[in-house]
Amino acid sequence: MSEPTNESAEPSNEPANGLVNEPTSESMGFPQRVINIFFSPGQVFQSLREHPSFIPPIIVVVLLSMATVPVMAPVNEKVAIEQMRQQNPDVTQEQIDQVASMTSGPIGIGIGIVAVVIMVPVYSLLMTLIFRTLFQAVFGGNVSFKHALSVLTHASLINILGIGVTILMTYSTQKVGATLSLGVLVPFLEEENIIYIVLNGIDVFTGWWLCLLSISFGILYDMPTMRSAKVFFGLWVLWIAGKTAFVMTFGSIIPGM
Repeated sequence: MSEPTNESAEPSNEPANGLVNEPTSESMGFPQRVINIFFSPGQVFQSLREHPSFIPPIIVVVLLSMATVPVMAPVNEKVAIEQMRQQNPDVTQEQIDQVASMTSGPIGIGIGIVAVVIMVPVYSLLMTLIFRTLFQAVFGGNVSFKHALSVLTHASLINILGIGVTILMTYSTQKVGATLSLGVLVPFLEEENIIYIVLNGIDVFTGWWLCLLSISFGILYDMPTMRSAKVFFGLWVLWIAGKTAFVMTFGSIIPGM
């Protein structure tokens, strides 16, 4: 009796996600996926193509983000008080104490932690909805929301490193929202300078995240990575252009924007 071929085994996997790539031999455990997302992301996404999973990476990113709230609180307090003094030189000590309480006190830290717990999953769901809807409209296919959410949340695991870099950048520059962007190459420019705005929008970790999304969506939609990269990096260019136009028109409302 002849053994069943891969062709006969594939159809049971395809209807859920519309994929035609060859199946992987076994499921990859989450600790292994965490390591491989930095060194062999393609293997991670191939595994997720057959064994989608999104809860563990969301939990990890939420916990890490929660941990940064009290760590970043002192810098947030300092920046908030400096901005208040610039806007009102006659600020009272009572007002300063109120700002300190809302930024680095128990109430402020508690609010920050609650916000992180809510915003990280909501952001993941929203980005997945946008990207999947766009790819479905442009390229067709039948990739499930679960598969798209799985690869997006695993791509976000680079925040394990990104959060640490953000903390170092924030404390070294004493600026809220400091990132590892090309803006660090032109510290002598004003934040409203168009060159600074554009360069500050080109963040290393955002670019890395988009590269991972390009690989993962290329695997999900059975297309070359460069083809999916055109979509993601095209959206990035539009985002930077829109942000630049906004700041040039209305000014930088959010520090470091």
